[in-house]
Amino acid sequence: MATFSFTTCTAVDNTSPRCTSSRLAQTLVRPSYVSTWREPPRASSSFKRLPRPDHLYVDPAGKCLFDKKYVYYGQRVNKTAAATSLKKKKAQKKVEKRLPVPDHIKGILVDDWENVTRNNQLVPLPHPHPVDQIINDYLEYERPSRDPESPHVDILEETMAGLKEYFEKSLSRILLYRFERPQYHEIRKEWEKTGEDGPKSVCDTYGAEHLCRLIVSLPELVAQTTMDQQSVSRLREEISKFTVWLGKNATKYFVSEYETPAQEYIDRARNI
Repeated sequence: MATFSFTTCTAVDNTSPRCTSSRLAQTLVRPSYVSTWREPPRASSSFKRLPRPDHLYVDPAGKCLFDKKYVYYGQRVNKTAAATSLKKKKAQKKVEKRLPVPDHIKGILVDDWENVTRNNQLVPLPHPHPVDQIINDYLEYERPSRDPESPHVDILEETMAGLKEYFEKSLSRILLYRFERPQYHEIRKEWEKTGEDGPKSVCDTYGAEHLCRLIVSLPELVAQTTMDQQSVSRLREEISKFTVWLGKNATKYFVSEYETPAQEYIDRARNI
């Protein structure tokens, strides 16, 4: 049996048997640093696992298919937010279609906007025909045409009461232009000074101009509620009748001239 030694050989005797056996021995010795075999770590996430053999990347029509588990969380949030926003916009568009505003009311509002924002003019307050009077006059006009035993009278009164409540809560928030806000604060101070017979609320002070601003804002306000289709249809019908009646009586309920405030008021309104 052949034995292997670790004897070094000289450069001259390269072909000697002893030198050959020494080189062979060096190649047969295993290094001590060779690591042993280890099992690879198991995949802890679905992102590390291969898809199933029957997984489809495209449908029969050639459209790409994506697994929801491979969609990043940020993409899921953005997709959900976009879908929610689109759903709200569609619902708002439906409400806008169901609450049409007559063209003559839109024309009045355009003139109203120009008078306040461009000409620096104001609606005279207290209004000669406030919202309370307008609604009461309309109820007196419309009630005789309704059957007292039918629910239409109740629907009419509930709609007008709701319109009045909306007006009281939304006037100072969304119905005033910036140029009108000092006037509103002055009116509130006057309410504290007047007696019981004087105007004490916005429905006793403001008139058809600001009421029409509410009417064109109703679609957005109603879109934020949980009204069903039947309620929206009733609201549309009642508001449409009311705007038609108000347009026919525009010369009575809308002011013919706006007032121009003092320069001190104009400077104060611009600094708001």
